[in-house]
Amino acid sequence: MTQIIFDTRSPKEYEYSHIPGAISCPILDNIERHIVGLTYKKEGQTEAIKKGFEIFFPKFELEAFLFVELPLFALGFVGVELVLTPHTVLS
Repeated sequence: MTQIIFDTRSPKEYEYSHIPGAISCPILDNIERHIVGLTYKKEGQTEAIKKGFEIFFPKFELEAFLFVELPLFALGFVGVELVLTPHTVLS
C-alpha cells in the first residue's frame, strides 16, 4: 500500500525539520501557532488547546477537501493510507 505523509505542523516547524518526502499541510499558520503559544504561556495548556480548536475548526472541512481529498482524487489515488504527523512544538 502506498503511504503519503502529511506534515500538519506550521510552515516554520516544517521548515525546521520534517520527514523526507512529507507534504506540508499545516493546521495552523505561523501567526496562529504563535497566538496559541502565547496563550499557553499566559493562560496554560487548557486555554491554549481551546484557542487552537477555535482557530482550526472553522476551516477544517474546507482544508480537508482542498488539501487532501481533491488532490488525491485528481492524482488518481484511491485507497491510499494517509499518515499525519502529530502537531509538535519546537523549543
